[in-house]
Amino acid sequence: MMPENGREFNYRYGGTYISVDRDGRRNPVRLLEASSLDRFEIATDGTLDREPRFGDFNFDYPQLGYIDIYDNAWYVSRATSREYKRGLIPHRLSFALALVGNTRRVRTPATDSWDTLRAIYNPKYVPFDEAVAMVLRGERPSVPVNKEMAIGIHHDFTAPVIFYENQLAGWVEDGVAKIAEPMDFVSYDLVVNGIESEVVDANSTE
Repeated sequence: MMPENGREFNYRYGGTYISVDRDGRRNPVRLLEASSLDRFEIATDGTLDREPRFGDFNFDYPQLGYIDIYDNAWYVSRATSREYKRGLIPHRLSFALALVGNTRRVRTPATDSWDTLRAIYNPKYVPFDEAVAMVLRGERPSVPVNKEMAIGIHHDFTAPVIFYENQLAGWVEDGVAKIAEPMDFVSYDLVVNGIESEVVDANSTE
């Protein structure tokens, strides 16, 4: 929601992140303080080609979910407690890796780093089949497919596994997505998008 005056601007968004849209990208900026809609201080990562005006700001909260950062898929969610601030507050976010097993070499994203913020505001995804192939070839331990789904590795499986909203939904065997019964709606989503899928007993293993 766009603030109507400087007081509301500062009250609702001061100390939080919003974005400036340039060339099809959302560039995160932090509002430090605003005395009016025309007088404000912001912090940026230094990549903006010019100082933004109030009309340049995008106040839409970014869609959270899987992001691609440091060659892994991380599921980003935020606390559900009530918050009067409407901008993005990094320390209210939590991150879950789409990988179960050896994580010694995994680089954990800092919640308030510009790398992390850019990944949140500009998520990148890989088609399902390509993501599976990347994991099988050992190119990546986990790959985001969309904001709800990622392909990754699990120490209990020899095949790539499917994570859905930070839950283990199934695995991929011979090009077919095997989805456990409690997550059968995931199979429907895959089929709609042209991915061969079948629902299996929740107690079965690949």
